[in-house]
Amino acid sequence: MSRRKKPTPQSLNIWEQLERISQAYYAAQRRHEDPAEARAAWQKLWQETVAGDKLSTVDVDDAGRILSWGWTLAMAAGNYPVATDVLSPYLVHPRIENADLISKIHLRCNLASGILHSGYEERAVEIYRPLLESEDNRTAQIARSVIRAQVHGFCSKRGSNGCASVALRDLVEELVNRLKRRVPLKKRLPENATYAELLQLLDSTYPPRVRRPCGQNGKAEVDTVGIFGRARPSGDCRSAEAFRMSEDGAWPTDMRNSSALRQSCEH
Repeated sequence: MSRRKKPTPQSLNIWEQLERISQAYYAAQRRHEDPAEARAAWQKLWQETVAGDKLSTVDVDDAGRILSWGWTLAMAAGNYPVATDVLSPYLVHPRIENADLISKIHLRCNLASGILHSGYEERAVEIYRPLLESEDNRTAQIARSVIRAQVHGFCSKRGSNGCASVALRDLVEELVNRLKRRVPLKKRLPENATYAELLQLLDSTYPPRVRRPCGQNGKAEVDTVGIFGRARPSGDCRSAEAFRMSEDGAWPTDMRNSSALRQSCEH
């Protein structure tokens, strides 16, 4: 068992600022307001710590903590491409191989979730599948649970008539065959399977389906609890409004159209 690292002054400062962001975020949710204060505080922290070439100067797990909060804020607001661009630099961090395993699995899945909600199902599956098929039992076990929850949330937002891609259908079928099921899978779904059919198949597995009061206005549910050993935003989307990217400066310009996404998908 590896020994826990002693936190550096930089880490302690990052954790303190992230705690303030958390408090501001939840306070805004309780008031059913846009988390503008949390967003502004996160942007300042991002700029000071991991923006651009600064990323390599920050511990990889601290970088994950910072970028995961940016991902959470963007996903809760329904800005899925932004969430993808925010998070993708984590996976090309020069010390990504030293990252906490559980954190790395969750954040890879979160990257895939952002891509999935952006409308690129095949690209999302390319990230999900290696985790699901990992020879490392712990990785595969965690991935099964996270992927099920994320794909379930995605399908529930797509409506009953839309058709899923063949890649997503195949992923769901493989996923449910790796999970304990209440109802046996008697035949394969058709190539033009609907999101409702995928949802029904996912609902045949344990744990049973749980509905949460989030995701109104078509926004994704965000649940990153426990990634870094402490509570993360649950994403009550009722209180989040869409970011206006180019007009109010909610996100730095150089965060958009990030080339890191392409690199992260190749690893």
